[in-house]
Amino acid sequence: MTATTTDMPATISPHRGLMSRLSSVSLKQRFKFSQRRSRKEPLKEETVFISNIITFGDNPHVIPLTAHQTPADVVVEAVSEPIVQHPVMSVTRTAPPPLPTLSPEAPVASIASPLSVVESISPIPAYTPRVEALRSGTTPAQTHLSLPSYEESFSAHSVNGITYVVNANYLPQRPDELAVHTGDHVILEQEFHDGWGRCHSVVTGLSGVLPLALLVRLESKITHSDISAQRNNNVANIALLHPHVAKDFHEAAERGDLNKILSLLESSLTVIDARDDGQRTPLIKAVSYGHVHIVKKLLESEALVNARCGGQHTPLHFAITSGEHSEAIRTEIVTLLLQYGANVNAKDGHRQTPLHCASRFGYTNILESLLAEAADVDAKDENGWTALHHASAQPRDDRQDNRFALIDVLLQYGANIDARANDQMTPLHLAAKIGSERVVKLLLDKGASVLARAGDLITPLHLAASHGHAKVINVLADEGALVNAWTNSKKTSLMMASQLGKASAVKTLLLKPGIDVLAQGENGLTALHFACQNGNMEVISLLTREIMKELTRKHGSHVTLNELPKTAPSWTPIHYAALNGHIKAIECLASNGIDINATTEQGWTPFLLACSEGETEVAVELLRLGAEKAARTKGGWSALHLACITRNKKLINTLLDLGMDPSEPTLGLLTPLHLVAESTSVEGANALIAKGAEVNSQTITGLTPLHIASMRGFNTILQLLSNSGADPELKYKNKTARDLATKESTRAVLYRM
Repeated sequence: MTATTTDMPATISPHRGLMSRLSSVSLKQRFKFSQRRSRKEPLKEETVFISNIITFGDNPHVIPLTAHQTPADVVVEAVSEPIVQHPVMSVTRTAPPPLPTLSPEAPVASIASPLSVVESISPIPAYTPRVEALRSGTTPAQTHLSLPSYEESFSAHSVNGITYVVNANYLPQRPDELAVHTGDHVILEQEFHDGWGRCHSVVTGLSGVLPLALLVRLESKITHSDISAQRNNNVANIALLHPHVAKDFHEAAERGDLNKILSLLESSLTVIDARDDGQRTPLIKAVSYGHVHIVKKLLESEALVNARCGGQHTPLHFAITSGEHSEAIRTEIVTLLLQYGANVNAKDGHRQTPLHCASRFGYTNILESLLAEAADVDAKDENGWTALHHASAQPRDDRQDNRFALIDVLLQYGANIDARANDQMTPLHLAAKIGSERVVKLLLDKGASVLARAGDLITPLHLAASHGHAKVINVLADEGALVNAWTNSKKTSLMMASQLGKASAVKTLLLKPGIDVLAQGENGLTALHFACQNGNMEVISLLTREIMKELTRKHGSHVTLNELPKTAPSWTPIHYAALNGHIKAIECLASNGIDINATTEQGWTPFLLACSEGETEVAVELLRLGAEKAARTKGGWSALHLACITRNKKLINTLLDLGMDPSEPTLGLLTPLHLVAESTSVEGANALIAKGAEVNSQTITGLTPLHIASMRGFNTILQLLSNSGADPELKYKNKTARDLATKESTRAVLYRM
């Protein structure tokens, strides 16, 4: 091999030796890794020593390096004889390697280093240096560094002194420094020519920035072991050393290429459990793509059957959840994995076991296989769901009968039928929520509690009602569900269905004996109040009809909706309909005699609420139905005041056309013009001024529309007010509009007034 050399300076340190007078030297780093034996001598375990040799001309000198020295820091001293103090590298070989080229024995010194190292080597016929930094408690970081180009000699010195030498070249590919800190692990991987194998060193206790050239000289205890079996936690590092081989292996596993797999398995470079970017192994890939023959071969070759990917899924998880292949193929793969010791209770990153997955995907045969291998039938995932929760919660589809069978199998194996999730949901809650009538019946037949309460004291009936599942409501009611049960937030099933506009659920509930259509929840709200928030006319019509019947039963003939129980803030259903813009609901309520001008405790009428939301059509309809246009809140706010806040030009003009006063003040003397100045509504300001609004109107504190426009920097409105006769000398808190101006451009407009 042709050696590439690089001259590197060695700075003279305070330690004075034979060469201390030199200011710099030509430095060639050598690493001796030698071994003396005859070709016929049997191979046995032996101890060898690593030394650091600096060559001056033809004279080699040995220099011990400490853990924190770099090539520029070394002390140059002549050594007249070999120094053998501490064994720093041990090598155990199981087969004789090819003999390298012989070279004369060189002086040797050991490295005095406080570092502790545990490592392994394996015979691989190539050379590539690689370093990784690994923080304590983490996975290996992707930090790989190469040495600068220079010649490196590896020799091993045995006690009898004969030397074998192997030369190698370092190629510059990446930066040659590695920042490390106390507690880090520095991992060095090397491959040697001529079958000498790989040196993979884990070094602890370092701190500082170290050149890679020093790392290869640090004390290393190397033990040859069966790395190809992947039982020593070096799998990821070896795979990174040969990414092209790992990639080939993964691609072959994906394709189902058995011949390629067999070829790769024969190679010493192959790592059977090599990881891809998602930490998946070839076995996981083969399982995911449904290649039974590849899965079988990899398992026979001792691939890790419980290897985990980045999401902590095992091959068994992937066998159930991945790919588009048939259930028969999945079952065959699962059977293979179980035969080779797959952990049936392994939990992924979401704490789901394979049993959860089989339940979620609806594979009855796989479910039975897992349970037969002692899978924990009541294991809980991160949400507290058991396999029975998953089986009960799946949406209705073509495999509904399969879901039914899944649940039956789980119950046969002793699944807790009333198991609680983190939110206290039982499987019956979930089945009721998705509307699975058959599953609900099965669970009830097997003893599930129809009265079970989850978070907020929700029952299965509440969930069936809020999701509009009429058939499930019937099943639950027939089994004793309480139709008027309250949640913790004071809602009944009828209220929840009404609020969400579930007409079929409302219709079904209204037919149940004892249903309370006038029940009042928080703040006295009834189901009709909630229905008017949603605006579903079918629900409103159903409730109105039943309420009128109930009111007639209680109060006799000639009743109206005004006999509804009062809410705490005195809001009626029509207030909610107006606030949410539901014209049809307003008309329905009005036809049943509800008071169009009912006021809340703060004086709000439905008409005022519609104007506050900018609902022009609703406001006009309410006026047609008899709403009082002069209505005011307790603060003196009129419909025009509220419309000006919304900046709704159409509504403002409509109200002005109806004759509303453009200068009418609130109790605090705010006029509509003050409000449009604040809301920057130029069109609103124009409309008000065109109708004769007083531009110099002042509040109790003296605030004018001009003051507001000046403080806000609204120059367009400022100019409009100026053109309409606004007085710039009026004061607010002893300041004129000019004094209050926040922008130079605003001041310029004011000074032109």
